[in-house]
Amino acid sequence: MRVALLVDGFLAWGGGVDFFRGILTALAAKAVTEKLTLFLLVPQNTLAQTMDATPNRYRKIIFDKLAGKQACLHTPLANVADCVDLVLYPNDYPSLVACLHQVKADVVIPSFFLLGPDFRWPWAGYIYDFQYKYYPEFFSPSLLRHREEEFALRVNQPKAVLAHSCATRQDADRFFPHHAARIFALPPTPILPEPWLAEPTENITEKYHLPARYFVISNQFWVHKAHLTAFDALSRFHRLTSQTDVQIVCTGKTDDDRFPDYFAQLQQQVREISLQDKILFLGHIPKFDQIQILKGAIAVLQPTLFEGMPGGGSGCDAVALGQCAIVSDIPVNREMEEDNIYFFKVKSAEDMAEKMVQVFLLSRPQKTKEELIRHTHIRIERLGDTLLEVIRFLTKE
Repeated sequence: MRVALLVDGFLAWGGGVDFFRGILTALAAKAVTEKLTLFLLVPQNTLAQTMDATPNRYRKIIFDKLAGKQACLHTPLANVADCVDLVLYPNDYPSLVACLHQVKADVVIPSFFLLGPDFRWPWAGYIYDFQYKYYPEFFSPSLLRHREEEFALRVNQPKAVLAHSCATRQDADRFFPHHAARIFALPPTPILPEPWLAEPTENITEKYHLPARYFVISNQFWVHKAHLTAFDALSRFHRLTSQTDVQIVCTGKTDDDRFPDYFAQLQQQVREISLQDKILFLGHIPKFDQIQILKGAIAVLQPTLFEGMPGGGSGCDAVALGQCAIVSDIPVNREMEEDNIYFFKVKSAEDMAEKMVQVFLLSRPQKTKEELIRHTHIRIERLGDTLLEVIRFLTKE
């Protein structure tokens, strides 16, 4: 079976990189036993045109990005970079079609973009989440119309669709009950790249002026991430414990195209509740640094109102690293079944503060490196089984 993987669209955002990393890793782990030949198709304009555009140069940069830090991503069964043929093509539809002919692809999985009703290869599409249905106030009328039209195509045009969660699949069934595509909910797959376990070569505490004790939020500053719930919870935590030196460290991009004033307003709200010295905003930082900060935290906080993937990106990172996480009890997050996840009532700063106190006072032995890697291997195997089911569905007569 010759499988073409389309990276276009996934490398532009952190969640997409994590999602595609899981797909690539799981299929590479299955490649030998299932006789899969994998082709990673990369449009040439994915990278700056001024770069050396040799295949080896592209290969290193692409796999650096997918691995989070290193030039290759280690898996239990294979080195991903050695299991996949990277193929470059000009970023247009005819070139993509020519490229698929060139590699003699049997199936295309996944595609972030719609490939059209007349696309000749069986293909799996992708759907992220239905936030626009639950929080229409976060979207302009024109964007709401666009999402509705786009999602109607996403669940009808391809033969199969990949979703991050059972909740997203259920939403597709609810909002588009007569959709033509079969929707596959992928299992939660927090993946631990082994380089994340390495000690940093520089002092992360000094580099970012971190406090001695802190919780961490690693989300972009979008309205639905509900940072203020966590900030209010920190005030309550201080009153409950008198541990006023404990702070919150925030990482993530500070811009929201839909609400350009949101971050400034949030900073003002922090000043109004007198937490300006207790909240540290680091902005967007390198992934490896973010992971080191996460490892040193008391717990990860995930106050989000909505996600397409259980726990969001930072929740997955916490699970992969064996770190505690305190997450809102929305349905998609409830799909996380790890013993170090603590749920609080969504929007409730009071309940969140109580969980923060609980975790702060908790004495829990840390999982060993061997345990973390073993759990990663199990998740990769489970995801690989699901993807094989998708491929078999796509290619059956």
